[in-house]
Amino acid sequence: MAEVCDRVTERVNLFLDRELDEAEADEIRRHIMECEHCSDELDVWLLIRHLVKRAYRPDTAPVALLRRITQQIHQAHQAEQGSADEASETGTPPAGPAEAQTVSL
Repeated sequence: MAEVCDRVTERVNLFLDRELDEAEADEIRRHIMECEHCSDELDVWLLIRHLVKRAYRPDTAPVALLRRITQQIHQAHQAEQGSADEASETGTPPAGPAEAQTVSL
């Protein structure tokens, strides 16, 4: 039994990643159902994977912040369009990058 446990322990991540053929996955599945030690080992790896995913998930900004940023970008774009339109009417070049507006959060 220890030999089978060693094999399961070595291949548990392949099992979880579904990288084993069906026959080997079934063999590991059957063993995990019968062996408390290997079942616990699987549970530990599932917990580790869950914690890693939770720790590295992308953060999302609050909706109010996203709206405010979008609105400021839209206003900056409109101001840029207005200065470009004005420049074409007066013949002066539009504002360059050094004169670009900043968006405050």
